[in-house]
Amino acid sequence: MARQPGQLPPTLGAAFTRSEAHDHGVTDRRLRAGDLFAPTSGVRMTRDPGRVDAARVYGDRTPAPSARDLAAVCRAISLVLPGDAAFSHQTAAELLGLPLPRRLQCGGFATPENGAVHVVTSGVNIVRRHTVIGHRGLENRCIAEGFGVRCTDTVDTFLDLATVLSLDELIVLGDAILARAPEAQGHIIERLAATPRARGRRRAREALLSMRAGSRSPMETLTRLQAIRGGATEPELNADIYSFDGAWLANVDLCWRASKVIVEYDGDHHSDTIQRGRDAQRRRQLTAAGWTVIVVTSRDILRPHPEWTHDLMTALTAAA
Repeated sequence: MARQPGQLPPTLGAAFTRSEAHDHGVTDRRLRAGDLFAPTSGVRMTRDPGRVDAARVYGDRTPAPSARDLAAVCRAISLVLPGDAAFSHQTAAELLGLPLPRRLQCGGFATPENGAVHVVTSGVNIVRRHTVIGHRGLENRCIAEGFGVRCTDTVDTFLDLATVLSLDELIVLGDAILARAPEAQGHIIERLAATPRARGRRRAREALLSMRAGSRSPMETLTRLQAIRGGATEPELNADIYSFDGAWLANVDLCWRASKVIVEYDGDHHSDTIQRGRDAQRRRQLTAAGWTVIVVTSRDILRPHPEWTHDLMTALTAAA
């Protein structure tokens, strides 16, 4: 029967450095026990944050690590970082609750190979440490907090990620930022003007032209982009619809009011039997009020050549 590791001094807390452990009389053998986790060299945590709780991203059914658990890892790593360091790039995006494609999400640190955090510091030196990707330029960035962890703000995180995200992924990120703070668009324009030659600025400017406040999810943003690229004009986002006698009927994802055309994106939660019944009743009411309703799913949106935009243009043309 395996021998249980001994109790750690309670004053060490949930995260501590190796030197702190030694100061409390903890041996290296105890620090190698399976109930401890090393998010980076010289640091231990009393639990593995694992992969839990995350919202699905871009239709991916595989759960990502939660921002709360990532924050715990970042707080532990902060024990061995310079005092002015801040988390940046995709790490900042996750801490701030911004949407990222699965390929850029932190792997949860179940093993050292599964994830790394991004850290920005001031001056000429960058952090060089296992599971940490270092960057320079903190003095030119603004700081926020995500789950109590110091990180770059939404605007600088957007600009930093312009170097690694595709155009559509960057628009999705930008829409999520504007949904929280529409005034952020002006701040992005100001910072683009202040650093016109920095990496990723061309893509950031291009994304800025297509970003809109009002989108509630990455898939809604991608639905809107496909509609426009299919020939439609800009729709109203999350618009309220009323009956002929003025009674409220629904709040819909995309709406072309003059043509009385609606596009609804149905995510996974719409597959629930009760929700399907509610959706059907709601759409019958919209149809009775003279609206054409087009429903799309992730399968439609993630196709390289979406066929549903033809149905949309047919409906818009018929109403013209």
